[in-house]
Amino acid sequence: MRYKQTGPSVYMGIGDRIMLSRRRAALTQRDLGDRLGVSHVAVGDIERGKTRPNLDNLAVIADALGVPLSQLVVLGED
Repeated sequence: MRYKQTGPSVYMGIGDRIMLSRRRAALTQRDLGDRLGVSHVAVGDIERGKTRPNLDNLAVIADALGVPLSQLVVLGED
């Protein structure tokens, strides 16, 4: 059985937040890819929302960017 999502996707905006965090850290997609052990194309795919990293990979991305995971993943608004 698959979980049916009724609200906005947890992934909504993650790519944009990764891109903004990367730019704030003055990193290129290639720089971030080198830190993650992936290509710059893979970083671009994540930033554009073409691919969705799992939670473990998001934690690695946050660490590589020097930001808390909560800065990349926003579960809801207050």
